[in-house]
Amino acid sequence: ECVADTGPYNSTSLFQILDVDLSNSCSVSFGCTNSRIYELEYCGGLTTATWFGVAGQTNVSGAASGTMTLTDTNTASGTRIYRVRVKVP
Repeated sequence: ECVADTGPYNSTSLFQILDVDLSNSCSVSFGCTNSRIYELEYCGGLTTATWFGVAGQTNVSGAASGTMTLTDTNTASGTRIYRVRVKVP
């Protein structure tokens, strides 16, 4: 709760993925706050423990609007599993 900047006593305050668009790339839309930093990361499979930041999609400040989208345009390199990471600046 503290890292994601969500309210622990508000059941509607949560970090969640709002949309995933796989047309020509992988775009992940999610709720955000402008007091946090977000990163789109990927790995080649669930059995690997190594996650890599998507180029140009790391250390991105949250949008004041409350939603944002991070995109990986390099989807031609095989299977990728994605996650969005939230960090405190």
